[in-house]
Amino acid sequence: MLESENIDAIVAITVAVVFLGLVAFVAVWLFGKLFRSEYSPFKFVSRLLDVETPIRITTPLSPDAAVRRLKDRITRIGVPVLMSNRLVGRVTDSGLRVRLHHQFMSNTFGPIFAGAIATENGQTVLQGVYRLHKYALYFMKFWFGFIIVWSTMGIPAGIIQLIAGKPEGALFVVVPFVMFGFGILFVRFGRYFGDKDNRLIAEELADAIEGTVSAA
Repeated sequence: MLESENIDAIVAITVAVVFLGLVAFVAVWLFGKLFRSEYSPFKFVSRLLDVETPIRITTPLSPDAAVRRLKDRITRIGVPVLMSNRLVGRVTDSGLRVRLHHQFMSNTFGPIFAGAIATENGQTVLQGVYRLHKYALYFMKFWFGFIIVWSTMGIPAGIIQLIAGKPEGALFVVVPFVMFGFGILFVRFGRYFGDKDNRLIAEELADAIEGTVSAA
């Protein structure tokens, strides 16, 4: 039988995991409520993460021919890091999601193109948007949401400690702002290296379907 100490440890770990799961849920929920609110002072963070850059490519090919060309050009997900630069993603008759694979490197904050082929006024058009990868988006939402949860408890506690003459309370006040700023810089830094991917992805897609790139 398990010793009482082991049982206590298992219970403590289980409680901690459940608590962290609840904190994560609350953090994401708060992000949605606070950062998207019209009156939120944190709305600029939502604008930082939920950026969508439109792109439109017209082609003389038929929709079916354009889809075939894209399937031939785009490699399925799961490309080894050693493989040369290429478009990676998934293409179906209803749409496509692609990113630019870089040899020997990976940028989670690189753009994802999500779009679809349609016919407008007898012309075939590939239209879509660049956006942040969903995993990067979820992580940063959790990051900023967690800071909100922590700040509501940590900053008041730190101020109380400072008033009581305990200088270590400054950590509880300063750290949330440092983490908030680090998160913003982290996103901007990742986007800085991914910005040129927008042009390269557009050029590759246009070349694949013999199209012309224009603003959406």
